[in-house]
Amino acid sequence: MHDDIFVLNPFYEQYNLLLTSVAGKTQTLSSIGLPLTFLKQWKNKSWKTGFAFIPRLNADFKNIAAHDYQYGGAVLAIYKKKENLNYKFGLYYNSEFFGPFFIPLLGIDWKINDHVNLFGILPGNLELEYKFSPVLYGGINFKSITNSYRFDGISYLKISDNYLKLFLDYYLLKKIVITVEAGYSVLRKYKTGNSDIDNSAPDFVDGLLLKAGLSYRIRLNSND
Repeated sequence: MHDDIFVLNPFYEQYNLLLTSVAGKTQTLSSIGLPLTFLKQWKNKSWKTGFAFIPRLNADFKNIAAHDYQYGGAVLAIYKKKENLNYKFGLYYNSEFFGPFFIPLLGIDWKINDHVNLFGILPGNLELEYKFSPVLYGGINFKSITNSYRFDGISYLKISDNYLKLFLDYYLLKKIVITVEAGYSVLRKYKTGNSDIDNSAPDFVDGLLLKAGLSYRIRLNSND
């Protein structure tokens, strides 16, 4: 069906961590991924389902090995309650280095009026967006992440973090977006471990966040 959508969304992320316990020492961890998503429109137009496969490489990139890769995915059902309101629910999985990681998903896509949208999928993210013009949007965003990164061959770092951010989105094209974000982390918690241990890492504290990015975005709200 022509209403079905297939999306490739490659990404690259990098953490540069300053270790306060060792003066001047930093640890760089990176992630490269290629999420593949198929969005299926069913005969009942009130329902869509998204199927995602998410392979990624999370490591310090010093000596890349097979155990540095992770494989995950998600299934997300989207119910169109009315023209300006969609509900979403599903399940996410990833093969984290600390073990299998499952999390239920619950989301919303609500066009409150011609200028204000509320959308996101919890516990991952929730965004309140204001439309300044057809190409400029801004607002406030909450994001929660749980990731793990391989370093020194066998060890890993588990990152659990929550961000509150202000953002601006500028649409170069209908689906090509430049994003600028500024915010602060809340309840940040890092742990180190390997196959036998899982220890807290007290060197990391809450801090400021600045981010810029370029993305390909599909807006599910049919009025945009």
